[in-house]
Amino acid sequence: MNDQLQGGSEDGRADGTPSGIGALRVAREPAKWRDKWRAYRILVDGVQVGRVRRGESTTVTLTPGTHHVRLRIDWCTSPEVSVDITAGELSELECGPARSELGNARQIRDAPHTYLWLRPAISRARHRPAAE
Repeated sequence: MNDQLQGGSEDGRADGTPSGIGALRVAREPAKWRDKWRAYRILVDGVQVGRVRRGESTTVTLTPGTHHVRLRIDWCTSPEVSVDITAGELSELECGPARSELGNARQIRDAPHTYLWLRPAISRARHRPAAE
């Protein structure tokens, strides 16, 4: 996995997370073919904060509070997800392509905002200390 932690300060924690900051991890499923070689851009509050590739995860530090997260690839996106970030905790989302290879053309044309899925991680605890 590609766990990239952005941020850190001299007065922060041993894991590089500054005091008073939380973290968001976005994990992408290892889909078989669709978008296999391409990265999804991670947008938080409309600003790109990272990229996530197939079978990898990316972690970014965020200020505490509610943030709006969306993924983008070309002109297609995921639905927006609201995430509550708490200082010292890690919130996790997971993502992937919304349909099989056969449904791409129609979905791109009719509903480009649902080309990707993004949801709270169900395979792990939703919140845990950021040091893990």
